[in-house]
Amino acid sequence: MRKRQHRVFYLSRCAVCIALGSTFTHVAWARDYFNPAFIENHGQANRTSVDLSTFDNDKSQLPGTYYVTININKTEIGARNVDFQLATLSDGQQALQGCLRLQELKDNGVKTDLFPTLESEKGCVDLSVIPGASQRFDFQQQALSVSIPQLYIANNARGYVPPEKWQEGITALMLNYSFSGYKEYGSSEDSDDAESKYLALQPGFNLGPWRFRNYSNWSSNNGENGSWNSVYNYLQRDIIALKSQFTAGDSNTPSDVFDSVPFRGLQLTSDDQMQPNSQRGYAPTIRGIARSNAQVIVRQNGYIAYQTAVSPGEFEINDMFPTGSNGDYDVTVKEADGSEQHFIVPYSSLPILQRTGRAKYSVTVGKYRDYNNHALDDFGQATLLYGLPWGITLYGGSQIAGDKYQSVAFGVGQNMQMLGAISLDGIWSHAKFDDGRKEIGQSWHVRYSKGVVSTGTTFSLAGYRYASENYNSLSEVINPDDDFYDNYGKRHNRFEASVNQQISNTLGSLTLSWVKEDYWHSAQQMESLSASYNNSWGPVSYTLSYSYNKNTYQYRSDNDDDDNDDDRYNQNDRLFTLSLHVPFTVFDSRLYASYMLNTRKHDATVNSTTLSGTALRDRNLNWSLQQSHSTQDGDSGGVNASYKGTYANLNAGYNQSPDSQQVSYGISGG
Repeated sequence: MRKRQHRVFYLSRCAVCIALGSTFTHVAWARDYFNPAFIENHGQANRTSVDLSTFDNDKSQLPGTYYVTININKTEIGARNVDFQLATLSDGQQALQGCLRLQELKDNGVKTDLFPTLESEKGCVDLSVIPGASQRFDFQQQALSVSIPQLYIANNARGYVPPEKWQEGITALMLNYSFSGYKEYGSSEDSDDAESKYLALQPGFNLGPWRFRNYSNWSSNNGENGSWNSVYNYLQRDIIALKSQFTAGDSNTPSDVFDSVPFRGLQLTSDDQMQPNSQRGYAPTIRGIARSNAQVIVRQNGYIAYQTAVSPGEFEINDMFPTGSNGDYDVTVKEADGSEQHFIVPYSSLPILQRTGRAKYSVTVGKYRDYNNHALDDFGQATLLYGLPWGITLYGGSQIAGDKYQSVAFGVGQNMQMLGAISLDGIWSHAKFDDGRKEIGQSWHVRYSKGVVSTGTTFSLAGYRYASENYNSLSEVINPDDDFYDNYGKRHNRFEASVNQQISNTLGSLTLSWVKEDYWHSAQQMESLSASYNNSWGPVSYTLSYSYNKNTYQYRSDNDDDDNDDDRYNQNDRLFTLSLHVPFTVFDSRLYASYMLNTRKHDATVNSTTLSGTALRDRNLNWSLQQSHSTQDGDSGGVNASYKGTYANLNAGYNQSPDSQQVSYGISGG
């Protein structure tokens, strides 16, 4: 009887517990709890409580070996047996920590070289060495999740293709050709007929990694036999290990440090085309800190230029596509809780700027080649541009042509963020001429570029100061018979400025440019100013432009050095142009009507109207009709057509003016 009473009392006590538990269910939802009394041995007189504190925390389980799936920054890298040990976290709680291998992290892009003490004596990775790194073991899912700040992950840039997947092309012969002819018939007995023919050939072949190219042309005037000219021949291949291109034959040196020089010889130069397309050109590195798993959105000029997901901690974005224009980056970091961070990364660029850690180089040896394709003196050239942190680029180079010419260049450029981009370089030259003269001089170049997003303004400035009359370029010494130097002499100063203003989406854009150049010991100078306005009204687009060119020529008497005997002549040219472009449809065919007005001061005013369109099913026949009126030369007009075929492109035209009739024709293909 006593035993039954005890059982009834025990069941009653359980019922009370269940009733109380159902009354306060919200407490159970707040925190899971397992009463150890349920697994106590009630048959023993002296029973002890079972210690379940290890399981009281959802982060804690018994140490040991578990077969788990491993994820790094939410990317699964595989599954294996992992040894887990109980460890105390930074918040004081205890949790199982898995033994990760150093090679695992390295194989998955973690920059382990930055942390020499990352591997512990037991052969496990100590994630506390990496700032912001952590791991979490989900016992129920048997998954080990590792979080490492994106800053310490070496991600492949967008557009990256492993070199082992690159293709060198197929072995093949090729020939591109272009032939054109022109015949003019005089309308009067006093005018002569004229005829010209021109043929251009570009043969070549690919054999494994090697590519051979040739460019030759033939021309004939007025029935003459004509003459052949070989413009260039070169053999070229890629050097994948160096991401460079090797050239043997006729080519030109790069123009990033020195003026481009034609040569016949050997050249090794880095090739941006071997970089991922997001690594070509210059773009700043974007750095920030994410408080959680976040989304980073980068906008430029109101458009999304980049979007990616990052892990908690520091992140770095270094694979922005170069836009080729100035415009600050507006960066938004959208956190997991919906909150947002906003900051601006100013962006201005110049051609010489390189990304951090990027080296661009060229090495050339050979003979200087004039534009008549004659090989002259031997020379060598080497240049290097290297990108440093903080938007700084150092660059320089040297040119040597025996004891005849030596020069060295050094410069620095920087993206100064809110202040724009600037570069400054100097070139020092030493020249020895055939008559024994020696000249030592220097020149300075400064360039500046800035974009203002809020006003839609982009402007650039450039100044060239040839600080000494005795400064000489390589071309001036090796090729002194160039007509440019005979006609103009040595340059003294050159200034360039340009402004592009986007007024609004409805009011169009305005472009201004100005160039001025003068020469040593001469009143001779050149100045050019141009302005253009572009806009559209519905489908109609129109352009207004104005240009002013002033050339001051000086003729000095051969037998008198007195400046008073100089004969100076100013040639001023002013041109105003208005153009309209109107698309419309006739019988489901798209046509375009254009109108252009050209007027010059002290010269003729020309009005031109053109109607153009396409025909045939594949729209591969283009045609145009033109009618013009000149206040000086009268009326003229013409018709032209071109056809794009499978094996060749054909073109023909007929034009008539008061003085002559012209017929043109051509064929090209390859």
